[in-house]
Amino acid sequence: MSVDDLLLEHAAVTERIWFQHVLAVLYRRLGDVNLRFIYLLAIEHFARHAGHGDILDEQISHPVPPTADASEQP
Repeated sequence: MSVDDLLLEHAAVTERIWFQHVLAVLYRRLGDVNLRFIYLLAIEHFARHAGHGDILDEQISHPVPPTADASEQP
């Protein structure tokens, strides 16, 4: 198994554990929730990460040149 495969597997497991935790917390607070609520929660989570991806893409596509020498910064 390659390092990339291991990282992908770890990310998938971490995501599943996080989502199970969120659902458990919501269940304790809200009681029973319907499937529509769970779908909306998953869509919101996906959209949040997609927004982070957009920011990274913008930063990579249009890098800002450094204003000072990196060695002079604290």
